[in-house]
Amino acid sequence: MPARARHAGLAHKYGPLIRAWTIFGVTFGALQLSVSALSSEAKAPITAMLAWMTGGLATLLGTRTTVVESRIFTDGYALEVIWQCSGATPMFIFAAAVAAFPSSWRSKLIGWSAGFVLLFTANLMRLLTLLYAGMRYPAAFDTLHLRVWQPLLILLTVVLWLAWVMRFVPRDEPRPA
Repeated sequence: MPARARHAGLAHKYGPLIRAWTIFGVTFGALQLSVSALSSEAKAPITAMLAWMTGGLATLLGTRTTVVESRIFTDGYALEVIWQCSGATPMFIFAAAVAAFPSSWRSKLIGWSAGFVLLFTANLMRLLTLLYAGMRYPAAFDTLHLRVWQPLLILLTVVLWLAWVMRFVPRDEPRPA
């Protein structure tokens, strides 16, 4: 088989995979670069909103809180919400993964909307549990923060993406033998 035909066969075989990884990489990279170009002051409203929402949830659960900018104060404990705790990276990974797979724009919009809401909610629950861990079990805070919640958010991102793929990505029908 001539080299040109062999390369054409490889391109046909692996082209969709290369296309998907390229779209994923470009989308994720563009999202990360666009956010990294923002100043701390530009990111501050997002971290402040997350702190305000987390403090509000804690108050609903009976804990007195005071929120100042991106810091949540309780009796004897304070938690600061920083950009890295915003949940943006899992959302960017999810957005890039959805963008990379062949489906209609409508399916992508549904996936992005549902995924962002679920990841945002999970991140709020993460911040709330970290606040309570810091208040009641300070020795467990780092473990919960780094070894429990980070892998859980990664797992949730993958599970949400797989659920979206199973529901919205068209499959080739099996061909009769």
